[in-house]
Amino acid sequence: MGYGVGDVGGNLFFTIMGFWLLNFVTDTLGLAASLAGAALLIGRAWDAVTDPLMGTLSDRTASRWGRRRPESQRSETRCAPPTQSSPQAAASAARQ
Repeated sequence: MGYGVGDVGGNLFFTIMGFWLLNFVTDTLGLAASLAGAALLIGRAWDAVTDPLMGTLSDRTASRWGRRRPESQRSETRCAPPTQSSPQAAASAARQ
């Protein structure tokens, strides 16, 4: 019980944002509730499949940097926005 209490705040935030997003999509954008729910379900289902796979992969990783760091660095490289990692952005930041 005590171990999971630290995650309550983060999960509460994402749950509230999910409810707000569903309300926004159906009421403001006018999307059918079944389609909006399906869109959120697809994201949750994707996480339900990929999270255990990545956990298993990182658990079995054996490197001199540890189990989690190589995957963390690979994901940071893949997820970096192209505009922030481009040479033009670096040159622009250097000029400021």
